[in-house]
Amino acid sequence: MVIGKGITDRKMPLLAHLSELRGRLRFVAIFALAGFVLATVFYHPIFKLLLSPASGLLSPDTMPIATGPTEFMGATIKVALAAGFVFALPVLMYQLTIFVAPAVSVKTQRLLLLVMPISLILFGAGVALGYFMVLPTMFKFLLTFGNDLVTPMVRITDYLNLVVVLLAGIGLSFETPLVMFLLAKLGVVGYKGFRKFQKWMILLAFIIGAIFDPSPNPFDQLVVAGIIIVLYQIGILLAWIVRRRE
Repeated sequence: MVIGKGITDRKMPLLAHLSELRGRLRFVAIFALAGFVLATVFYHPIFKLLLSPASGLLSPDTMPIATGPTEFMGATIKVALAAGFVFALPVLMYQLTIFVAPAVSVKTQRLLLLVMPISLILFGAGVALGYFMVLPTMFKFLLTFGNDLVTPMVRITDYLNLVVVLLAGIGLSFETPLVMFLLAKLGVVGYKGFRKFQKWMILLAFIIGAIFDPSPNPFDQLVVAGIIIVLYQIGILLAWIVRRRE
């Protein structure tokens, strides 16, 4: 039965499966290479976009610094590699989905095809929240704290590493409801299990809020913690729906 293009119920020897996987990954690599090349060519607007949350705060002349002749080139390559991965991520998820689909039931195939776009949307929503709300507040606090005693001069590599880690962490946290739904669907953790962990999750949400947004403004930290708690509650609701349907 064909569920989607490339998704069929078929029996193949192991070497044929490995050959198919290699072909699919080669296709993904082409997209990653295209994203890398595009990011390398258009590095200037990409860097402007990444530096915007800390605009005017990174050094006396408002720009980050490079302490070595190859530092900025290395930073450019790192950004291009990350851009290539992001560019190829939807293709990677689709290719892996249609690769594993023949080994699962038709119902699970449809679930995989539904989960794929939702996971990308949730990750993008988390990254947007981090970029527009968490990063500007965080850098404003960190780079103005004690500026009457020290002059901030932030290296471009240190800045980019922090931005990438935070945005990836917040984006992944938005996958919480989806992961909880899948765990409930697969029978790993049920609705009651998530309910029992709820009080600890509330505490963990405030800890994460303080880490992601270390500014003294409690409102921003409450917003971050509140979003995580709401996401967890959505996950509990989805797990409950799975239990009711099954």
